[in-house]
Amino acid sequence: MNKEDVKAQTRDEDINAKILQAIMDSTPALISAKDLKGTAMMTNPGFAVLETPHPKYLLGKNVDVLFPFENKAPHLNYDLAVQQIEKPLESEETACHKDGSVHTYFTVKFPLYNKLKEIFGTCAISVDITDNKNAAEEQGKIKTKKEIDDLYDHAPCGYHSLDKNGTFTRMNKTELSWLGYSSDEIIGKKKVTHLLTPEGIDLFEKKPQALRPVAGSKILSSI
Repeated sequence: MNKEDVKAQTRDEDINAKILQAIMDSTPALISAKDLKGTAMMTNPGFAVLETPHPKYLLGKNVDVLFPFENKAPHLNYDLAVQQIEKPLESEETACHKDGSVHTYFTVKFPLYNKLKEIFGTCAISVDITDNKNAAEEQGKIKTKKEIDDLYDHAPCGYHSLDKNGTFTRMNKTELSWLGYSSDEIIGKKKVTHLLTPEGIDLFEKKPQALRPVAGSKILSSI
C-alpha cells in the first residue's frame, strides 16, 4: 500500500469515526461498551438522563455503578450469555431517571471483536419504550372494557343498576329492548317502581332490607 492509499484510508477512517461520534452524541438511545469484566469502556451522553454520575465519570466504572437501579447480576448474566453464544440478545430493562420516574428500555446486547476475531467486550444499545408500553397497556384496558361492555349489553338476560333510591343508573340493551325504552328515557329518570305493577311494588317494598338493592348494585331484571 503506497502513501496515497494510506492517506486515503486514514481520511476515510477519520470521517467514519466522526460520523459514528455524531450518532453517539445525538441519539436519545443509551449506548455503552463494557469489557469482559463489566467495566465501562464507553458511554454516550444519553446516560445523562439516568440517576447515575455524568457519562464521562462512568468510564472505568463497573456495571454496578452503570446500573444502580437494579442488581448488577442480571446485566452481567446477559453479558456472559452474549459472550458464550456470540450472538445478539434482546431484553427489557427498567431504569430510574434523575426526576425519579422509572422507565422501561428495550436493550440489544452484542459481542465486540478485535482484529483477531476474539471477543473483548459487549456493546449495549437501549431505547426508551416507556410511552409505547404505556400506550399498549392503555389500549389493552380499553379493549377489555369494550369486550365487557359488549357482554353486558348483549347478554341473553336483562341487567340493570339502581341507586339507593331505586333509580336506574344503568340498564343493558337487552332489557331496554324488552321494555321498549331508550337509555335516555330510563337512566336517571325512572325508578324501578315506575315499571312495576301495584302488586310488584308492594312485594318490592316488603322485601327484607338485606335483599333491597344498594347503590351501584347489579341485579337480574325480573320485570
